[in-house]
Amino acid sequence: MPIDAREVRERLLDLFPAATIQQFPQVREKMTKVEGIAAVAQHAALTDVREFAATMFGYLHQHVHVFHRIPAHDHLNVPTPFGVDPFTSTTAGQEHHYFYLVPLIYELVLDAPLERHSVTFAWPVKVVVAPDHVRIHFTIMAKKPQAYAADGRVVVNSTQEPTERDLLGEFHLDVGHPLDLNRGIKALWDADVFDAPVVRYKRSRATSLEVMDEAFTVKRDDPQRYAELAGKPLYNTTFTFTGENACIKYFVSDPTQGRLAFRRYSFSTDCVDDVVRQILAAN
Repeated sequence: MPIDAREVRERLLDLFPAATIQQFPQVREKMTKVEGIAAVAQHAALTDVREFAATMFGYLHQHVHVFHRIPAHDHLNVPTPFGVDPFTSTTAGQEHHYFYLVPLIYELVLDAPLERHSVTFAWPVKVVVAPDHVRIHFTIMAKKPQAYAADGRVVVNSTQEPTERDLLGEFHLDVGHPLDLNRGIKALWDADVFDAPVVRYKRSRATSLEVMDEAFTVKRDDPQRYAELAGKPLYNTTFTFTGENACIKYFVSDPTQGRLAFRRYSFSTDCVDDVVRQILAAN
């Protein structure tokens, strides 16, 4: 596993919010995040870093893909879909959670002089197998290639291998087609769990995008438009939670394709799972 290299462990830990790094005994008071990560990468056991990655996975920025599960396929209980085995697994009710660290390589082309440079990451991925669905949680690995160019050299081009699309294509388990989440999303929207400042939806002959001004949201401030959306499929739509104690500020969903994106750190380890479960329960 690429996690064996110190610099790869540092890049893995850097994906998590600073507060979570404080749990390691190697991190002393008043250390910056960078200093804490360096101390952990140098002195912590690999098993402790892996356990941290699984325990704190819920804090990560994530893309979540939800699929129908075909119940007859019992081999889903032991998924090995990405060319690597899960490094650990847990159970939450009827859900089985499998955690992976997938080797990820960014190939950079540097200028002055022209040169290729590779940067390796351990990519946290989680697969959840439930009785009626399977979902894949990819950590969002959006990185600025320039940050990994030596001596501030210009990055002419960068490519990622594998991509999220590649891993989805390699998911050999027959999990059926993406699960349409429109019903669940709209039920929670109707119940005022969240509202939407940005909506993309399908009309009879076109796809429309509504972007509300400033802090306005569709249901609260444009009820006529909200009523028109009742029977229309939604695509990439931004939802902001209405409650004061929401575990994350917002998420983006393409419910027609069974996809959700959580691009902010959540306030609890089970936040993303709980949001997805609420949508599925209402679906």
